[in-house]
Amino acid sequence: MSVSAKLPDGTTKSLLHIANWDFNWQDEYEFVRPIVLPRGTTVSMRSRTDNSAGNPHNPHSPPVRVRWGAAATDEMSELLLQLLARHR
Repeated sequence: MSVSAKLPDGTTKSLLHIANWDFNWQDEYEFVRPIVLPRGTTVSMRSRTDNSAGNPHNPHSPPVRVRWGAAATDEMSELLLQLLARHR
């Protein structure tokens, strides 16, 4: 899972990167200090799931097609952001 911000000047800033997701790590992540993003920034998330038979954490044997849903065996990737408007 990765989250990035594309700034208005075209540069990209990485906000979060979890290289090897573990179901048991589901949590909230907070920055030590708030990240200031200028107006016009686009935030995007990319998530990839290994639903293969080679994944020892796959709950389905044989593997099945997984769609978004609320059950633990569904795909639940989502990004929730807490934003605070900066006043000048």
